[in-house]
Amino acid sequence: MALILSCVTFFLCGLTFIPYLGVQNDEALFAAPLYSPKLGFSSIVVSHLQIPLMQMSYLGCLKAWIYKPIFSLWAPSVFSLRVPVLVIGTVTIWLSWLLLRLTLGDRAAIIGTILLATDSIFLLTTCFDWGPVALQHLFMVGGVVAVVCFYRSGKNKLLALGFLLFGLGMWDKALFSWSLSGVAIATIVVYPRDLWKQLRWQRMLIAALFFLLGMFPLLWYNLVQGGKTFSGNARFSQRYLRLKIKALESTADGSALFGYMVSNDPPRELRSAHTLVQRSSVALSHWIGNRLTNFMTYGFLLALFTAPFLWSTSARKPMLFSLVLLAVFWLQMALTIGAGTGAHHVILMWPWPIFLVAAAFSQVSLSISRYGTAMIVAVVLFLAASNFLVTNQYLERVIEDGPGPVWTDAIFPLAEYLRTRTSSEIYSVDWGTMNSLRLLNRGTLRLQEATFMLLKDTPTEEEKQFLLKMTRRNDGLLVAHTQAFEAFKGINTRLLAFAIREGYQPHAENTIDDREGRAVFEVFRFEKRAEGAKPGLPRHATKALKR
Repeated sequence: MALILSCVTFFLCGLTFIPYLGVQNDEALFAAPLYSPKLGFSSIVVSHLQIPLMQMSYLGCLKAWIYKPIFSLWAPSVFSLRVPVLVIGTVTIWLSWLLLRLTLGDRAAIIGTILLATDSIFLLTTCFDWGPVALQHLFMVGGVVAVVCFYRSGKNKLLALGFLLFGLGMWDKALFSWSLSGVAIATIVVYPRDLWKQLRWQRMLIAALFFLLGMFPLLWYNLVQGGKTFSGNARFSQRYLRLKIKALESTADGSALFGYMVSNDPPRELRSAHTLVQRSSVALSHWIGNRLTNFMTYGFLLALFTAPFLWSTSARKPMLFSLVLLAVFWLQMALTIGAGTGAHHVILMWPWPIFLVAAAFSQVSLSISRYGTAMIVAVVLFLAASNFLVTNQYLERVIEDGPGPVWTDAIFPLAEYLRTRTSSEIYSVDWGTMNSLRLLNRGTLRLQEATFMLLKDTPTEEEKQFLLKMTRRNDGLLVAHTQAFEAFKGINTRLLAFAIREGYQPHAENTIDDREGRAVFEVFRFEKRAEGAKPGLPRHATKALKR
């Protein structure tokens, strides 16, 4: 019953959030191999068929493979985009329950499932999957479950399945190596005898073959590109360590996405709550007050505090396994340049912190004979309730204040407007629109990315010619954020300065507002500046800045 309630709660909570947030640029990144312009991925050609393998040196095309048949049956929308990963997250919760049940028993399974299903950051990063993280969790937990089942049954097909899932995790995103190395080292440290008993040449060969089979596209890419995945990403530094510690803390306490996914600014005018769910969420938030953090950090510390008292119990090894795994994972993330400052990286450590808490709490409930069960039930329900209140706070914020800038719902009217301009060459001149527009318009737009050329102080000659062509095209449309919503601050000024030097003046075509009435996007083109005319911003952008 606890498993069913947890899975249903997780799924329904995610479903509630889906319509409120716009499609974020990285959330739609996986669609690049599916829709035009098909840019930025590595592929192989088999019988004149182009098969995409990698989108980046560390990011595979597996998600694109999964979504191709989904989008052929269910046209791209916020629901066809988000419901599948929400289902994957629900399956991950079920697998986590199974893993806890196999290794620690029913009590731990119930505790861990409830805490994982109510975790705000696990829910939101899964449902919106811009990391991406959904498949990473699925392959890690699923692979460990398969290996544990192999250990219990001795069936080699389960060993093969486990390592195939590990390989698929590596192909999906090479950062999977953080989790995988954590599992490997924790197994060696905590279960050396059990591991030694299972080491047979036949089994080692099966594990290696199926692991390589799962990660074959990544392996092939690196053979062709000279190990680009590792040479281009394995760079280490202790810089930003404080930021990474802060990201760890805010992910654990549930506050990491305030100000990013949902707005943290005072709204100009509160949106109205219409449905029963909306009114209930707003009423609960106003009654309880702003609940921006949960108490899971204290739950984790409480579990650590009990560790010395549980050292002689059956919980010792599972808790030690989780600690070693988390330490190995965190050390790699903390030292890797460009990683670990966002919740989408930190959440990859889950569900192992909850695994540790479940192991400790279930053993405590058994060790304290008279009141242990009642005490742990009260603590778990309290922690789950604090999780739920934080999740509700996210929902209340997005209902009344709207999403954060990079999740703006103005992307929908922008996509709708540009459907009427399919004959125009459309240039994205600030980060945050290219992938979203490609997905929402199913590749029907003639999109070009100009953002990163504009950020360069000295573009190459080829890039300069591209910018000149963009400026001079009569049929070209440029899509930019208004100044208040720029992803790269000052990029509009750079663009305008370039155009002025070439003798061109921006002419506004349309301004796109979000549901709160704020001007978020500016659609314009350039025209030759008349002799003696004063250069300036597009007319609508100027109006937007005055609002």
